[in-house]
Amino acid sequence: MNAEEDGSMLAEHSPSDGHKVQRNVISHEDLFRTEAADEWPDLAEHTWILAHKAIAHDLEDTSEALERMANEVELESWEIDLMKLWWSRCAENIVLHHSQEEEILFPYLRSKMDIPSHVSEEHEALLALMPRVAKAFEGLGDSTVPEDCLRLIDQLEECMVPHMRGEEIAILPVMMKHFKPREILRIEREMVKGLSPLDLPHFYRPFGRDMETKREHFQRSKGKPGFVFDFFASKAFEEYDDVYTYAIDVLKAPHKKGWLDEQRMMRYASNNRGVACVPGGAHAPGLDSRRASATITPAAPAPVPV
Repeated sequence: MNAEEDGSMLAEHSPSDGHKVQRNVISHEDLFRTEAADEWPDLAEHTWILAHKAIAHDLEDTSEALERMANEVELESWEIDLMKLWWSRCAENIVLHHSQEEEILFPYLRSKMDIPSHVSEEHEALLALMPRVAKAFEGLGDSTVPEDCLRLIDQLEECMVPHMRGEEIAILPVMMKHFKPREILRIEREMVKGLSPLDLPHFYRPFGRDMETKREHFQRSKGKPGFVFDFFASKAFEEYDDVYTYAIDVLKAPHKKGWLDEQRMMRYASNNRGVACVPGGAHAPGLDSRRASATITPAAPAPVPV
């Protein structure tokens, strides 16, 4: 049986020049057309698939931003600082996801089914690559250049996206056959307990800005009433967007930086009763965290730059 047939698709080599990962080759609707699937909710919103989609989004966005940076004659210091900040968030999510699979999800699944041995072997190979990637980003602007980081991200993407897809192909249909949705929901809630406030909005990146869908999924996956999301989790989403979403948006399209800064300033002026304050301080390089001496009345949003 070849690697594609048994789901083991972790590359043992660097991506060839010009190669980009082919995404979403098989739809989840086609993949999970089984009798057991009728008992399960929308698989596109399955917690495990969402986690995989979030990581794929991160890698794709990081690659796009690095390609843009690699084509610049000279980089601003804020670009380097924001890229380091952004990747630190992505790396935390990758490590957390694989750790939760190995420490919580897979041991539970093994009570009724087998997990292919290559899955854990691939986790080890992927996590072994992470320190190399971290070192490249830490040296960005000094010992490394964007091209160095881009090569490693492309390698990571070429390995990780097929790996995650292989997990879905090899594990999810069997899991759906041997477990009831409520049994998996119980272990998913155990995994959610290990998330920090900023892990949750990172996990929900596949939903974009659709807060209502995020709220509904939050209620199902955490077993909490909607007001918990409204009064607690939503604040984490605002903070995530104003630090990390801002970072990757401006890194991909620096010509929008002025507009993005203005929008964020208006949000914080509104949330702080008219006192202009931008978030982050030392946690958001390139941002001025000092309070303005005068109050600001938020103006109508400016048109989005093209």
